[in-house]
Amino acid sequence: MKYSSPYISERPATLPPSVPWPDRYQIVDSLVTISDLNYPKFYSPTLFKGASLPESLAPVEPLITTAHPGISKLSCALLHPSETSCLKVFGQYVGKQWTQVGKFITAVYLLIGLATYRSIKRSPEKAVPALLVRLLRTTTFITMAIGTSWSSICLFQQILPTKFLPQKRFFLSGLLGGLWAFVDRKKGRGRFLYSARLSIESGWNVAVKRGLVKPVRFVLGAKFLM
Repeated sequence: MKYSSPYISERPATLPPSVPWPDRYQIVDSLVTISDLNYPKFYSPTLFKGASLPESLAPVEPLITTAHPGISKLSCALLHPSETSCLKVFGQYVGKQWTQVGKFITAVYLLIGLATYRSIKRSPEKAVPALLVRLLRTTTFITMAIGTSWSSICLFQQILPTKFLPQKRFFLSGLLGGLWAFVDRKKGRGRFLYSARLSIESGWNVAVKRGLVKPVRFVLGAKFLM
């Protein structure tokens, strides 16, 4: 969620404290609500006087009502209210978050470099380029995985019928995002397994919430995820 801007709109700094604004989890929950409603069209209150949202979307109404009148998809009005082009938003995401993720990954690999200083000193002409390549691969994997998962929500609403896999298309979004692990396949096994574990845990929690399975616990109380 930290690296999900601009798909998660932060509260405007100029907005008075008395005016409500949805938090990031309300925005995510509203995506599920929109899918339950089979992705209704967006009618800007600026152009269509009297246009209103379903009551179930009341928590995000302050955000959606600010959406650009040229947006016609409700999920787009929620994810990028100030920009009509989904492709442009994806480009903005990559340009901004690739740098942010890169800074974090650079700090991690600097620590790795310090831990393996002796081996780097013995063969810097090989070790340094290898670390740089790993940095680029890992940054690309993380940035594009998150960005693709968000942008594909808009993509699917553009190309798929509204009643076709309304909820399960989120799993397709996750699948597309996870394919970027291919970029980091050589040295990124740990990160790939971590993202896979999160996917399994997410699926398991959804199944528990819907009553499809019962949570199983170890002796120490940890959830058993299989």
